[in-house]
Amino acid sequence: MKLSVVSFLTALLAVVSAQVTSPTGVFNVTSPVNGKTYVIGQFIPCIWDVLPNIDTSGITLNINLVSTGAGSNQTLSIAQNADVSSKTNPQQQGNSTYYEYKVNYQIPPTVAGGSYNVVFDANGAALTIPITIQASMTTSSAGPSSTGASSSSSGSIFNAAPRPGLDLTTKTLGALTIVACIAFAL
Repeated sequence: MKLSVVSFLTALLAVVSAQVTSPTGVFNVTSPVNGKTYVIGQFIPCIWDVLPNIDTSGITLNINLVSTGAGSNQTLSIAQNADVSSKTNPQQQGNSTYYEYKVNYQIPPTVAGGSYNVVFDANGAALTIPITIQASMTTSSAGPSSTGASSSSSGSIFNAAPRPGLDLTTKTLGALTIVACIAFAL
């Protein structure tokens, strides 16, 4: 019985591991996820959580997109003075309550594909989440029009803001861990 409890806790930890705590301990970042790939024109969901017993007075949170490629020196502002203080949008997980904040940032067409960091900077203490941005795929088709013009569209069919939550890889790994733990316990 002890082994199955330990296995369950290990599986639970694997599912929650996408959450990253800021260096100051004031907030946790649940999105973006380390290493995730986005396409130009898509939205990057920036989601951070604050526990109700954390004193956020005097905290200034700035979120930036910073290029990390060789010879690249581009910094784009995602959110300046992002909210960490208001006690709105309470979320419940078990017996714990926390407050969730979100900014959806659309990657502009002027951004070059490559390696980037989403930097959550709270009073100079930075939490860096590495991501990759790919150029949008463009398709063109020449139809039987009289002008012979071609049309171009974004390669992504999901240009709306993504739903918050864990990404598919994290959910899959969590589910596989749970199944393995149950199989092992049997």
